[in-house]
Amino acid sequence: MTEFEQKIEGNAFFHKIFDAQTGDIIGYRYDSNGFWQVLDRQGHVLRAGEKMLEEPLVDPIDFVDPEAFAEMAAERAATERIRRALSPEHVAVVEHAMAGDLRKSIGAGGEASAAAILRSEGRTVIDLNRIKPNHVLLDLSTGHSFISVKTRGIYEERLSPGTLNAYGRDLIALLERPEPGIAPNPAQKAAEVLWSNRERLAEAGAWPRGLRPDASPEEITAFINKEGRLLVPEDQVAVLREHIRARALTSPTIFELEPGPDLERRVDHLLSRIESSGMTTAEYRSLNDRAHRH
Repeated sequence: MTEFEQKIEGNAFFHKIFDAQTGDIIGYRYDSNGFWQVLDRQGHVLRAGEKMLEEPLVDPIDFVDPEAFAEMAAERAATERIRRALSPEHVAVVEHAMAGDLRKSIGAGGEASAAAILRSEGRTVIDLNRIKPNHVLLDLSTGHSFISVKTRGIYEERLSPGTLNAYGRDLIALLERPEPGIAPNPAQKAAEVLWSNRERLAEAGAWPRGLRPDASPEEITAFINKEGRLLVPEDQVAVLREHIRARALTSPTIFELEPGPDLERRVDHLLSRIESSGMTTAEYRSLNDRAHRH
């Protein structure tokens, strides 16, 4: 059993995929009411989509032609080779970021990795901590969104309840709406800093295109609430999404969601805002250990 299989064992949203010829387990199908993924046994996503737009290539019976599955794996490997083509530079940037203050090294490495991945996709990225040290709530700004990068639990064998709850608080901070008569929340404080630096970010091409350059602090806060992203280590994304999904369906108001017939669709949209920072916990752990080896 792989590390990924141990993490998802007993999770009802992951279904085994069997080789139609041998009966061996060759992967998993993740199905979350409107969103599906096909993954290999290491947890690598081979295909993904939305039910209303496209049907998964693996049917609910979950017995597939091994050649078809191998083709998906080959496509994923090709994509991974392209992404990893920048690996030496990516690793060097992350290791350099981790070489500083030991207390901040893991977080700095996550932010450096996320920025490197986004730049490799052709996006302009501004490190908000360079605009204001220890920028509240957010770490990166791009032409698509404002981003919070968190790198928790990299030395845990599997994510502990405490770490999952901490990630939950990170997400809630992005979603929390202002309340009259209450002190400014983290999103409002972040919006004030962004508003003061909006011209600089816009000139650099790192102001979200869905937000007017002359947006007010209130409009910026609303954009953070609706579009802010949380990036975490690659192998934590699926586990964290399932944790948040279970909590959001049970207590939607915690995540600024209203109960109703379309709650599951809105929860799935919320989960799409949890993305990968570009490296796994094992990779972060290895680089952090190497950066501080005496």
